[in-house]
Amino acid sequence: MASAAGQNRVYKTILTLNPSSTAVAAPLAGYGTTGLNDSGPYAMNEAMGFTKWTFSLIGAVAGSGYTVTLYGTNDPKAYKAWMSSFNPQSPHGNVTLPASSWFVLPGPSEQSGTGTIANPMTPATPLFQFSGTLLAVRAVLTSVTAAAGSVQVAVEAVP
Repeated sequence: MASAAGQNRVYKTILTLNPSSTAVAAPLAGYGTTGLNDSGPYAMNEAMGFTKWTFSLIGAVAGSGYTVTLYGTNDPKAYKAWMSSFNPQSPHGNVTLPASSWFVLPGPSEQSGTGTIANPMTPATPLFQFSGTLLAVRAVLTSVTAAAGSVQVAVEAVP
């Protein structure tokens, strides 16, 4: 795709975790605290409908004890939530996505969700790739034991 043809790539940090971050026991049953242990919805405008996603744990030290689960959604409310963020008076109102709108992103079939590309990501498996269209993604800290230092979750998406 030519550079003038539209957005070719999105790269951003979606969550920064510190040793004081607390894990969410059952993230699909409810959200964590956005900015602390839950990124909240991301990529709703920049990468909506992109098909190739790569997530990385940056700054993870092997044995640091982080487990980050990645979620995606194709709920049309994700688009409405993004639209309402520009105009709170829009007919969409203040839209929030229920926990049931999110699903754990599946790993590549050849990995069966384990191996070097796994969800949840850990310092030992700091890379995750997903192929498929999504309206939004989110990262949730699902476990933390003896964490040392901070870690970031970065995402790159291409059409």
